[in-house]
Amino acid sequence: MTDRQFETPMMQQYMKIKSKYKDCLLFFRLGDFYELFLEDAEIGSKILDITLTARNKGKDGKVAMCGVPYHAIDSYLSRIVKAGYKVAICEQVSDATSGQEIVEREVIRVVTPGTILSEGMLDRKTSNYLLTFNKLKNEAYFAYADISTGKFFVFSKTRKNSDQNIDDIIISETKKISPQEIILEKELYENKDLIRKLQENIKSNIFINPSEKIDSNKKYEYLTNFFQIKTLDVFGIKSSEKGLIEVATNLLSYLRYTQKDNLFHIKQIINATNSTYMKLDAETINNLEIFEGNSRNFYSQRKTKSDLISVIDQTQTSMAARLLKQWAMFPLIDKKLIDERLDSVTNLIKDHKKRENIIVHLEKILDIERLLSKLGTGTSNSRDVVALGTSLTNSILAIEQYDHSKISINNIKEKIENTTKIISKTFKENPPVSIREGNMINDGVNQKLDDIKSSISDSKEWIAQLEKKEKERTKINNLKVGFNSVFGYYIEISKANVKSVPQNYVRKQTLVNAERYITEELKYKEEIVLTAQDQINKIEYEIFQDKVKEILEEAEAIQNISNMIANLDCLISFAQTALEKNYIRPKILESKKYSLKLIESRHTVVENVLNAGEFNPNSTDFSKNSFIHLITGPNMSGKSTYIRQIALIQILAQMGSYVPAYEAEISIVDGIYTRIGAGDALAQGLSTFMVEMIETAKILHNATENSLIILDEVGRGTSTIDGLSIARAVIEYIHDKIKAKTLFATHFHELIQMSQRFKKIENFHIKVSEDNGEIKFLHKVEKGGTDKSYGIEVAKLAGVPDAVIKKAKLYLEQNNQPQLKLDI
Repeated sequence: MTDRQFETPMMQQYMKIKSKYKDCLLFFRLGDFYELFLEDAEIGSKILDITLTARNKGKDGKVAMCGVPYHAIDSYLSRIVKAGYKVAICEQVSDATSGQEIVEREVIRVVTPGTILSEGMLDRKTSNYLLTFNKLKNEAYFAYADISTGKFFVFSKTRKNSDQNIDDIIISETKKISPQEIILEKELYENKDLIRKLQENIKSNIFINPSEKIDSNKKYEYLTNFFQIKTLDVFGIKSSEKGLIEVATNLLSYLRYTQKDNLFHIKQIINATNSTYMKLDAETINNLEIFEGNSRNFYSQRKTKSDLISVIDQTQTSMAARLLKQWAMFPLIDKKLIDERLDSVTNLIKDHKKRENIIVHLEKILDIERLLSKLGTGTSNSRDVVALGTSLTNSILAIEQYDHSKISINNIKEKIENTTKIISKTFKENPPVSIREGNMINDGVNQKLDDIKSSISDSKEWIAQLEKKEKERTKINNLKVGFNSVFGYYIEISKANVKSVPQNYVRKQTLVNAERYITEELKYKEEIVLTAQDQINKIEYEIFQDKVKEILEEAEAIQNISNMIANLDCLISFAQTALEKNYIRPKILESKKYSLKLIESRHTVVENVLNAGEFNPNSTDFSKNSFIHLITGPNMSGKSTYIRQIALIQILAQMGSYVPAYEAEISIVDGIYTRIGAGDALAQGLSTFMVEMIETAKILHNATENSLIILDEVGRGTSTIDGLSIARAVIEYIHDKIKAKTLFATHFHELIQMSQRFKKIENFHIKVSEDNGEIKFLHKVEKGGTDKSYGIEVAKLAGVPDAVIKKAKLYLEQNNQPQLKLDI
């Protein structure tokens, strides 16, 4: 379809703009509506469930169209974006003037799943990441950002050996970050095998990057120019790190394309490549239910918190809620840093008054990161600015209540206070939402503005008194003086009183039950007021824009104090949780890598589900001479709960949190690797057993002697003899090659014989009581193995009919073969 087919200037303009945004639905501003045309209208009407209409396009007939009110656009954008589409917002950027054929229009921003900014479209406790990546033979490079907070990260991952697939590394890292949107360069976007893997594993929108392509020789300069720095060394990125520079450039160019260069709040790139954090892959995060409870877990089916974060999160601010998730995803491995957090938590626990005083201020702090991002992307209003000022004031008060030796604001306090002064001096306490309708700027800010306001005060006062005066003059008690943006000021009189209308009233508008009039004097006053009001609105808008620029000059200081508040809020959350749930401070050991001693430890989530006193705690003691714990016991006895709780306590400790135990001595681990559960991956064509083996292989390739390994029922997805053989071989490999602390839960009680040959293996079992053929799970872990699986008893507890249970016992007696023996 060519431009010639559209003869109206407006449609010519539409087609020209649409040609630049072919991958977006174009929301084209016409007065008080955003209109969609042609194919966009057909798509939009179905998604939004609105009427599809048409307009003339000259000789060729009709153009399909639909529209939404401009003031309600956020709710419509949300539905469009959730449906997997991008939206280009096209605004009128000039006023309609006499003699001008058509107003100027241009796209002011592109809204995508990874660049949404509206509060109603974002989860306040979750980061909204946009991600891109690239790969070479042995290296994968990632860049991801949350435009709503200004956070921008890059990192690389190297393939350790030829058995690893670089695509699998990409999938695992992308799953962990969990982006809302992935953008790829053309070559990767057209890699069908990779795209299929991404779609099978990650719930994310995947788009090709349409932004400007930067010459490879100019990418370094592109980044330094944007951040206004001489060298990327300040971000820990060397000029030789071409892979990181490339993905950072690709991501930044896309952000600039969508936001039209309004990115004043993105101040740095964080190079997370060499960050010293505990390694937690996506499978471990899922298996331990850190962020989301799994439906297969009995406890998560109850109507209560069923994941780690929801149990320990008592933060007051949105920034802290997001930071707490970051702490859980990246636990520390530096003893000094862990102890610093623990010291802070201890001090906050001891000083109840200080803690409560800080919380009073935290409760008044809104989302500073996202408020600043709205200013930085040009999508804010005066209420956002006032909210930012209030939040910054309370941030200073909160930090000043805290120990200055821990968090100091001396270096940024003056900048923050200057910002709050600008806001409080300039803006009214309760300004309107619109920034183009005035009434948001205080008196005394601008002399010209004050003079105009003063010049019309008499006319406004005259209009305000007009209704009372005319009621007395006409004796019409229901007479009203009103105003609307279309007809201006008017005098409204009901149809029943039309006969009493004075001679000097001129009819202006007819309604169903009333007539509206104007007088010469009211028309004169109206012209004075409206002309002045247009000037007032224009001046106030200019002041708003200028003050936002002033505030953004201190964006870095604002982000710093936001980070301080988030950290402080997280520490207070740890203190509150420890007090309410009876957690204790762990002793962090650095040199004794095999040490892990827990007395009366508990599962963070499970004990939260049960009534007080119902959870049975257990003790654990790893050492250099006993670093593989082999745990036997039937289903439902508590094996999985027990091994998970050890991993969760390790994570909590390295986050800097107190832990659910009576006593805890914990050595730092460099990573936690888990194989738990038996979910099929049928969409990928993988069986339960194949998934089990893939995850087990990943653990054996990546775990070190400083890791913690959690294995649950390895080998159960195949025949008994095969599964038993694989389980034994895995244990031997860990014992001889990796030498890592390991919890190995199994049904294969034959494996308990291994402790006779492998002295670092120690047997444990879940205690079961038997009484006249009835069993009861005591959920207590004791030393020693067990040679009973209690399969039939578990079936009975599950409600299998008695006839089946009796027949099963008969078959068991008839086929009770000697147990499989291991050649030790």
